[in-house]
Formats: sequence, structure tokens, C-alpha cells
Amino acid sequence: MSAENRFEYGDFRINLIKSSSGLKELILPIGSIASFSLYENVNSPGLTGRIVFAAVDVLGNKGVELYGGEELVGSIRVPDFPESEIRISFRIRSMQVVKESGRAAYKVELVSFDTLKNETIRLSNRFEGNIATSAEKIFKSLGSKKTIATESTSNKYSFIGNSKRPFDLLTMLTSKAVSSGEKKSPGYFFFETQDQYVFKSINTLLKGDGDSVVYTQTEAAKENTPNNRFRILTSYVDKNNDILNSLRMGMYSNSTFFYNMYTNEAKRVDYKLEQKYNKEIETSAQKLTEKYPTLPGNIQEFPSRYYVRSLDVGVLDKTGKLSKDTMYPDLPKYQAEAVVRYNLLFSQVLKITVPCNPSLRAGQVIECRIPETASQMKDKSYQSQNSGRYMISALHHAFSGRECYTSLELVRDSYEVKTQVV
Repeated sequence: MSAENRFEYGDFRINLIKSSSGLKELILPIGSIASFSLYENVNSPGLTGRIVFAAVDVLGNKGVELYGGEELVGSIRVPDFPESEIRISFRIRSMQVVKESGRAAYKVELVSFDTLKNETIRLSNRFEGNIATSAEKIFKSLGSKKTIATESTSNKYSFIGNSKRPFDLLTMLTSKAVSSGEKKSPGYFFFETQDQYVFKSINTLLKGDGDSVVYTQTEAAKENTPNNRFRILTSYVDKNNDILNSLRMGMYSNSTFFYNMYTNEAKRVDYKLEQKYNKEIETSAQKLTEKYPTLPGNIQEFPSRYYVRSLDVGVLDKTGKLSKDTMYPDLPKYQAEAVVRYNLLFSQVLKITVPCNPSLRAGQVIECRIPETASQMKDKSYQSQNSGRYMISALHHAFSGRECYTSLELVRDSYEVKTQVV
């Protein structure tokens, strides 16, 4: 067995809520666990998981039934990353009896306890000021044991909870927030990792924190070497780009008419992808000149969709007037840009599989070196336009039998590139 596939289960158990037999917990023997999966996603406010285990080995004749809501705890250790043990604490969401290797097994869907608590909380109070501050107040109402990492916004926003759940409000704020700094841009993400919750801008997440982990697509070394831990096993680009649908939603060019109900004024904002996304992207081996899509007849230059929207300036203050703090400069421009911001980010997704690395997190930036040909793989020449720095938008740690791996979905702030070797 190669080092990249080894892992060790810790003590897995299910803490019971009620049991006619008097048992307080069920121990899951290591041999009874067929598979375990853990998922993180920047588009999901909560962690999720899945475990499949042999029903007879665990329940047997103990007279125990699972009803949902029970706590599953345990740990998984990958020897190649001894400093990054996965500590598991989930609640059972649903169960299904399936056949696994000819035996009856439970397939159990898992969610975090915060996800369950979120369903029982409704917020109706008023929030105002910096959006990041409001996000922290909303998160505090959840009473989570985890912390939240936030990034201050350049705009302020006043609103009322309207009996919405915390996760719903936090997700709603992501599209209202505009990043600070010189390059202001709309769009934040709110999501949970194994360590914490995150409420940060797309710009900051794509920039990353310091040096990034480098993954290289190479032939496997015969010996177990440290480089094997950071080898790309498989890779492919998923281009979710439908030109017709992109035109219909105004991806390349759109015009939005905003009506300000407070001032009784209307304003037109024109948006063009060309003006926003023509730029240089640095990679480890080359410069990539990012180009917006050129369509037949240059039809991308003309608005393909017109929006009519009410300008969201928030709610009035206690005096019945609109606070000057919420009258953010260029608010219509940013609200128009947010329409296509997220769709553009996910128009091209690089999907790779690597040896299991428990230290990886959603929202983290890694560098990929991917050859275009087999000869480049041998020469260690990585000139592919798919090489470069990416943000992890989703990850899946999968453990089955005695093998484990991590599947990653990677995105970067680009649309179409033209290779220009340095």
C-alpha cells in the first residue's frame, strides 16, 4: 500500500438521544465502517458528511434504533499529515438502509449541530452599519462553539431580519457587500470549514494568505517520497459556459435601470465584461493575458439583457430618514456588477484529485502545475494555461476501505486565457 493512500480511523461512536435498552452510546468497530466522506464548500454555510457502516455489526441485537439528531464523533489520522488530524462531530440528518458488499448497511447523511440550531432561530431585530459587523452580530445569535473570520466592507447597509434564519441573512449579505481597498468589488462568501466560519470577499480569498501549497501532476515515484503527497492524480477542466444562456443573463454586457424609491429617481447603469476583466494573471511559469470572450459580429459589445430593479438602499433610520452612511457612492454600479460576478467565477472549474490532505480547507489558495503533454510531464515543463493559482471552492475528503483521497474543485478570477510564455 502506497503512503498516499494510508489512513487510520480513531474511535467512532454515536451518542444516543434516547434508547429503550439504556445504552448511551454505540461504538462503531473500525471494520464496520465501509466509507466516510467530509465536504466543505464556499457556497454552503455548513459542513456536511456521510458515513456508511454495517448495520448488524453496529446495532446487532441491541434493540437500538436511530431516529436522527444523534451525535457522531470520531477522528481520522493520515500518517503523511500527522499534524492535521480530522476531528469529527456531526449530527445525523437522515438514514437509509442500503446494500454494501451484499450486507445491509446504513448510509447516514450528516450535518453540523449549528445547521440544526439554525432552523430554530428567527431574527427580527434591526441591523445597521458595516456589513461585516452585522455579520458578526448575526453569527453570535447562533451560539456556535466556532469563531467567525470576517472582513470589513467599504459599504454600510441597514436592514431588518424579517424573521429569517441566521444562515439565510448571512448568505443574503454576501451579495450586498463590497470589498474595501483600492480594487473595490462586490461579492463575499459565507461558509464553514473544519476550523471556523468565514465571511470574506472574493477578492481576498482569491489573493490567498502568503505562500500557497504547490500540487504538480507528475508520474508517481517508485519510492514513497514527500513529493508524492503533493501529486495531482487526475485533473480536468469543467467548462460550464453556455453562450446562449450567458447572453440571456447579460454576462458580457447588460443595462440595469435602478429606481430609487427614496429619492424617486431612476438611473441607468451599463456593465461590460471587457472593462472589468481584461488583465494579467501571473503563474509560476508564465503570464496569462486574460481576454473576455469575442463572439461573432462582436455581439458581446451590445447589451443582451435589460434589468429593471429597485435600488436597495436599506431601511430608514429611527427619524424616518435614510442615513447618509447607506447612500454608498456607485451603489447602482456594484449592484449591477454583482449580477454576473458569481456566475463568471464558476464558468470554468478545474477539478483535481490528490492524495488525501486533511490540512486543505475551502477558500484556501493552492498552486497547480499541469503539463499539456506526457513529454512535458517527464521534462517537468508546465506551460499549460491551466497551471497557476486557484482557490478551493469545494473539497471532498473520501475514506473507503484502506484508501483515501481528496477531490478539489478550483476556481480563479478568469474567463479565457491566451498563453504567453515568459
